[in-house]
Amino acid sequence: IAGLLLGTSAGWEPWGLLGVPIVVLAPRLRDIALAGLSCLVAASVLYVPFVLSGHFALLHHQWPIDAGTVDHTLWPHATTFGWALRLVQAGMCAAVGSAAAVIVRRSACAIWLVPLVIILVRLIFDPTDFMYYWVGAQVALVAGIALVDVLRRRSVLLFVAISWCVSTSWGAWRTVDTIAALMLALWLAAIERHQPRVASRWSTGTSATLMPTIASPNPRDTLAITSGSS
Repeated sequence: IAGLLLGTSAGWEPWGLLGVPIVVLAPRLRDIALAGLSCLVAASVLYVPFVLSGHFALLHHQWPIDAGTVDHTLWPHATTFGWALRLVQAGMCAAVGSAAAVIVRRSACAIWLVPLVIILVRLIFDPTDFMYYWVGAQVALVAGIALVDVLRRRSVLLFVAISWCVSTSWGAWRTVDTIAALMLALWLAAIERHQPRVASRWSTGTSATLMPTIASPNPRDTLAITSGSS
């Protein structure tokens, strides 16, 4: 299902395929291979009809390189950004995204942090800069906020408000936007890492129950572990 979703996303935007490193989060190598193959098949089904009919002109497109972008800084005399450079950009997204997936695959923040890393790498090396490009980063950050413990969400929301207001008040300055997004991502990941873990009663057959004891009559002071359901 994950592979099919990634593949069909290419019908909306071709760079949806950059999300392929997310499949590295799968628990088994077989699942990773199956998701990657499903992604390629789904994307091919969308584009093959245009190739067979002779109307496939996607690879002929050239993007202008805007002033102030990283690409303009690296190649100041270049005016267009072709598909050869898009492949280099995609390779960087795949490499960094896969590395991030391997590092955080056992963390709950992986489900939003890996897509965010892929999006930021893509935006840093993109030849054009439009504000709607950042919607993907915003969605990933909102998902990260939603997974944070409610009691600690006030400080996170304050940080979000400050960082995002600063990043958007200066227009499409991708350096400021990227720094703000990365700072918020690190903040959320750090909070998630220190959240208390709750044992699953279904997997272990035990449940955590607050019970008063002789030494501590207050249920809040003692956490007793009982077997079976409670």
